[in-house]
Amino acid sequence: MSPRSMRMLLINPLLAVCLANLPLAVQAQTAPVNPAANQYAGPVQNYPELSQAPYPGILGLHVDLTDAPRKIFRIRETIPVRPGPLTLYYPKWIPGEHSPSGPLANVVGVEITGNGRRIAWRRDLLDMYALHLDVPAGVGTLDLGFQFLSPTGGGEFGQSVSATPRLVDLEWNQVVFYPAGYYSRAITVQPSVRLPARWQFGTALTRTRDSAGRVDFAPVTLNNLVDSPLIAGEYFKSFNLDPGAKVPVRLDIVADGEKYLKLGDRQLGDFRNLVQQAYRLFGTHHYAHYTFLLTLSDNRAGAPPVQRRPSRRRLPDQSRQPHAGRIAAAARIHALVERQVPPALRSVDAQLQRARAR
Repeated sequence: MSPRSMRMLLINPLLAVCLANLPLAVQAQTAPVNPAANQYAGPVQNYPELSQAPYPGILGLHVDLTDAPRKIFRIRETIPVRPGPLTLYYPKWIPGEHSPSGPLANVVGVEITGNGRRIAWRRDLLDMYALHLDVPAGVGTLDLGFQFLSPTGGGEFGQSVSATPRLVDLEWNQVVFYPAGYYSRAITVQPSVRLPARWQFGTALTRTRDSAGRVDFAPVTLNNLVDSPLIAGEYFKSFNLDPGAKVPVRLDIVADGEKYLKLGDRQLGDFRNLVQQAYRLFGTHHYAHYTFLLTLSDNRAGAPPVQRRPSRRRLPDQSRQPHAGRIAAAARIHALVERQVPPALRSVDAQLQRARAR
């Protein structure tokens, strides 16, 4: 060692200690890794084969929105099951968002029970949207509870703000887990919500019961449930866009203030003309009823995914300004025209069948 190096060691004792232990550190870093030491005992990315059969039973999904002004959604699910290994998924790829953007980070407090006893679950090590568990013998229904914390700002699509003190915009994919191994169209869900006092709502779902703040809807397939968001709020108004027609078309508006619910005769006329022009263009329609859902709030951010059962838009309160109105009108036209396209032409299954036939 050179005299200069000796002087550096004398000046910096800490450096001397580090150098003295360097061979041990190198040895530790280059030591062979034993794969069995960290082996995961449970299933990893165990994706079952998709069944063409309907899922046996109906999932119950209740969303308590009474704490929505504080950005807390409380969820209770009931899932019919059979004893044995089970994988539950949280929706990851959301229609219209074009990315794996399901807001999993906002899901907290997951608890699963069967016959009143807690059932252990484990998150998949590779796919965080998957939960694995073993259903005990004698358990025919899982009770699953958790909370969804609505985003407080920023983000796009479902990762944007979805609740304010005066309103809520519920996307069902944010509040549901579903069993693996079945197409979403083969899983039937019976949804219900509880709303804050005096709040009204709009959705494409069929209401079957409305009592004491709880609203029950008719059973619907999971893919159509995700395609049928719900808006609700203290300030709400609904407009008939095709008076006297057998097939109802409505515009439902929820806002942070009553003054934003007013539509002039010209604005309402534009909406009604849109419906009639669509009928003349296509000569028919492919829906039993259609609802435009419009949210007006300066507390909202981002844009929602496009739905085909209803058309939903989120706009700032200043949307009554001309330029914002044109943007909103273009979005409504896009959604209505897309809904008019025959379902068979939109079906991925139909496209695959046509490709195989060539």
